[in-house]
Amino acid sequence: MKKWALFLLALMVSAEALALTVEGKEFESSVNVGGKSLKLLGAGLREKGWMDVYVLGAYTESGSCRPANVIKDEEVKYLRFQMLRDVKGSKMASTIGKAFDEAIPDNADPSLRSQRDVFKSYFKETVRKNQTMEFTYAPGQGVVFRQDGKQLGAPLQGKSFQEVLWSIYFGPKTCCRELRDSILAECK
Repeated sequence: MKKWALFLLALMVSAEALALTVEGKEFESSVNVGGKSLKLLGAGLREKGWMDVYVLGAYTESGSCRPANVIKDEEVKYLRFQMLRDVKGSKMASTIGKAFDEAIPDNADPSLRSQRDVFKSYFKETVRKNQTMEFTYAPGQGVVFRQDGKQLGAPLQGKSFQEVLWSIYFGPKTCCRELRDSILAECK
């Protein structure tokens, strides 16, 4: 009986270790997206000045911990943002637009800037504290954006758009170095 109790305790501890909680927001060790099982790379806090803005969890099929792979690998990828404060839609659009401009390659196709403008247009309403935003990329389908489960607009097609968007968080010119480092510190 004692061995059975120890086994159950070990199982409970390892199950807890698989999930990650940041600022009271829990991220499962894996999620199913479009029939694919994605692995949690990690999660981290995005601070702006002295304010906590959101917690971001990043998932990929491969579970690769290398930033270049997170950006470039052709696989299903998923970013889940758990908001910690209200952010006006106009502020969200402006911030994501600036970050996109920093991450876009100098020789990028002009259509990427057009996609950036479409993406910015999805942020019309205030994103409220405790709401969830999701960015999901599926090869051949593009990037889908959801706010509290509601799709914000048509998927934005193309691998190039996905690479720029994920570069915002994982690239060398990331907007959020501490956030990226926190996520990747959890990655195994």
